[in-house]
Order: sequence, then structure tokens, then C-alpha cells
Amino acid sequence: MNMRNLRGTIGPLSLLSFLVVSFGPASIANAQRAPGPRTIVHKIQGASERLEMTVQTSRRLELEKKIPEAQVNNPDILDLTPLAPNVIQISAKRTGVTQVNLWDEEGKLYT
Repeated sequence: MNMRNLRGTIGPLSLLSFLVVSFGPASIANAQRAPGPRTIVHKIQGASERLEMTVQTSRRLELEKKIPEAQVNNPDILDLTPLAPNVIQISAKRTGVTQVNLWDEEGKLYT
């Protein structure tokens, strides 16, 4: 399993599951029907969250605590970039499903 660690560069978040979708017509139609506005900043609210993204887009994940460690299970699908002690940018590179693990300063894992 391919994993990418960002240790000591960011603060607490959670283990996040991400579904990355393609640019196909069905994906575009579904994105247009999605309720509510899509925002670039996603504030982590719970211990387990799921997020859909379109290939070649990015989002900022914010947590109230610092994120000292993060990893993505398949870096071919998604990139992680630390922006601040409590902010990570995720960038969808290709279609697929992957999982992001984020730990807080106390070692708590979020999903």
C-alpha cells in the first residue's frame, strides 16, 4: 500500500475518506444537481467524514487543532499539502477512491 506521511508539519484532523470522480457527463450532471454551495474550505466537524471531489480540483481542510501527522493511502489519486498548522490542501489528481488519515496532537485519529 502506498502512503505519504506529512509528520510534524500540520495539526489535528481526522481520518477522512475521499471519493474522487471523473469529468464524464454523468459526473458533471450529478455535480450540477448537488444541493447547496460548494466551497473550497471544508471545516472538519466530525470524527468520520466523506467528501466527493472532481479531478483537477482542490479543497482546504481546516481543523480547530494542529495536525502533526497526515497520510494518504493512494498518492496517485490525491495529494496532501500542509498550508498551516491546522490546514491541509487536498488536490484530486485522478479518478478513484482513497483514504486520508489525520492525527491530532494527542494522537487521536479522525475519519
